This record gives sequence, structure tokens and C-alpha cells, in this order.
Amino acid sequence: MESRPETLLVRQHERVKCNLRVQVSAAPEHAGQVRLARTLGDGSRIVSATVTDCSPGGLGIDSSVYFPKSARLNIRVFVSPPDQSAETVVYEGIMRVQRASMFGHEPSYYLGTSFTEPPSQDQVASLMEQARRHPAAERAGKGDAVA
Repeated sequence: MESRPETLLVRQHERVKCNLRVQVSAAPEHAGQVRLARTLGDGSRIVSATVTDCSPGGLGIDSSVYFPKSARLNIRVFVSPPDQSAETVVYEGIMRVQRASMFGHEPSYYLGTSFTEPPSQDQVASLMEQARRHPAAERAGKGDAVA
């Protein structure tokens, strides 16, 4: 029996669980391979999703639309101020899908992304601060009663 070495993936950065609104679309260089139907959302081919975790190396995104591994995505992360006035953009840039996996019964995908160009230290600090200010709601465990 042949023995194969195992590949262990270790996260390079600590992640902060959060709940931030994000808009996702295929980057121009992948728009030909990743074509979103006009029936998604408002027809702009932009998907509304949620940032579920944040780190200095990338974002974890909960999306109702599947994006393939290695796809480059345009990302816009928003926050709402406490007074519920207009949202502001905390981060805008291009990210690469490192992993994509389905979870849940409804079509829901976890997209693990990484920055294609590292943001400035100020951008990372601002993004991480907003992630801490908007913690993720606890998900009900499998089999838990729903009220």
C-alpha cells in the first residue's frame, strides 16, 4: 500500500466572525467565464451577500450564488451607521476565490476569498474594526428547535 503525504492547510491570519453586507460580481477578466443571469437581484449582475468572517488575508462570504475557485470577483463591503442613515463603503477591490463549498439546504455557498492586491494597513485596520463592531449572529445548530 502506497503512502501519500497529507497536505495540511493552516490559516495564515486569525479571522473575526462578522456580519457585513457585500456586493459581489465577476471581475472584468472573468466576466466571460462567470456569467450571472439578469434574473439575479435587480438585474445588474451584482449579487448581494454577507461577509461572515474577515482577516488581513481575505474575507469569508456567504452567497446564494456559486462562484468557482480561482475566479476573480469585484467586492464592495458596506456598513450601516447606528442611526441607519446611508451605508458607506468600507472596502472595494478585487478578490480571488480560494475555496467554494455549499452548506445548508437552500442554495448557500461559503466563498473563502483572498486579496489579489494587499490593501493598505489603514484599509485592513478599518475593515477589521468594522468586523468587530458587527459580530455574526449565532446560527442555530443542526436539529435545534426554531422559535
